[in-house]
Amino acid sequence: MGLLSVLKQSTVIHLIFAITFFTTGLITNFFQCLLYFGLRPFSRYCYRKINYYFCYSFYSRKLLF
Repeated sequence: MGLLSVLKQSTVIHLIFAITFFTTGLITNFFQCLLYFGLRPFSRYCYRKINYYFCYSFYSRKLLF
């Protein structure tokens, strides 16, 4: 068996990927929440501009996974 097939069947690797996926999602949503309550009342344009990149990183992470 090759190294790649062993990694594909490893439960530990799957758990690491799942934990990383969920924690980065929570971190992204936390920063979006801070941005919503901290910046949006003052500048909706700046909020939308910055939040675009958070949404882009969130959805690209989904496609990559």
